[in-house]
Amino acid sequence: MRDRDTAAAMNSQPRHALVLTLHPWRTDGRVRRSIEALLVGGWRVTVMAPASGGVLNGSAPPADAATTSPMLSCIDLPAHDWTTAHKVATVSTFLAAQAAPGPAAAMLAALSMPGVAALKRATARMLAGATAQSRPSLVFANDWATLPVAAFAHDRFGCRVHYDTHELAVAEHLHSRVWRLAFPRIIARIERAGLARAATVSCVSPGIAKDMAARYAMARPPEVVRNIPALSVLPPRPVGAEVTVLYHGVFKPDRGLLDLVASVPSWPEHMRLVLRGAAPHAGFGTALEQAATAPALGGRVRIEPLVAQNDIVAEANAADIGIFLPDLASPQNRYALPNKLFEYLAAGLMTVTPAATDMSHLVAPLGTGIVLDDVSPAAIAAALGRLSRDDITRHKAAAHRAALTMDADHEGRRLVALLAT
Repeated sequence: MRDRDTAAAMNSQPRHALVLTLHPWRTDGRVRRSIEALLVGGWRVTVMAPASGGVLNGSAPPADAATTSPMLSCIDLPAHDWTTAHKVATVSTFLAAQAAPGPAAAMLAALSMPGVAALKRATARMLAGATAQSRPSLVFANDWATLPVAAFAHDRFGCRVHYDTHELAVAEHLHSRVWRLAFPRIIARIERAGLARAATVSCVSPGIAKDMAARYAMARPPEVVRNIPALSVLPPRPVGAEVTVLYHGVFKPDRGLLDLVASVPSWPEHMRLVLRGAAPHAGFGTALEQAATAPALGGRVRIEPLVAQNDIVAEANAADIGIFLPDLASPQNRYALPNKLFEYLAAGLMTVTPAATDMSHLVAPLGTGIVLDDVSPAAIAAALGRLSRDDITRHKAAAHRAALTMDADHEGRRLVALLAT
């Protein structure tokens, strides 16, 4: 609590949270899990987000408390486009805002982004029209772009703010030169101003918590609520004559995929690579496809489309090794604990991750796989070449044991307990 008045208001009002996100919440796993945790914890929840058809990777998400509870209401905003014209306008606004000191210009710059202004208008209408008893006592801001709206709700209506960041916001897209020039300094100002108003803060990994605590001189670091999806855990498939190495997820330039493909010609003959996913940018998708179909690979790399969200673990179970070796020039990638890591474990796959990352700090003590100090094509090939089938079998069994201990509900309870402080 920030002060006695806020504490008194919280004690006199029903627990009602307004959840803000710029992504269609029905298909955003972390937002859904946060909503479900709040509902299970006895909160009434209003979600304000762009409308969506509720489909992710070809399938509707499973019914759960986040879609069926009578304590849940939704305010669907018009879906916003992120066209080239919008991108150019936003970059120009963010560049101009850097010249103005303090957070005010940064907050206004965020409001120029598609969806943010609509989110603020809808929030203002809702809070202004609510009675003291029906007004949400908590605004739950997902990611940095919603912080200006949460700050407005705090300043105008006295709402308590919780900030949940899904990434290291100031480093999220460092692979993009334009983004590096325009966004990090503005995001840092927005986060600093938002954190000054936030009663509680959470993030997805210890590395992000440590970075934010140092960057913003926080008296208390963000609470780590890991992004563990609720998954069905499958026993490992026995290692056969052919060993399949799997990467699944988004195809982006900073995911190390081109180096991974380049390593394949030096792999043992019985190993194959499957890349299952999609590229949001056509140019990189074309480059990856060209690399994967090069004659030197002899057809040992296969690119497959995304599968339905409900089928990710079952499809991954057919592989043997789950690999993710992103570019570590970005602290965002060093601190990431992505869904795919937990999906690999649930599917009973041996893991391959880079050393000195939050991923390796999680899995290395569990014995689920190997960590690489060097992620060059030659080093990747050498590491895989040293693996026997017995090694892979042992690591897969450890992955299965680890997955059985991963509890999404526990993370939700941690979040609810934090909001009670």
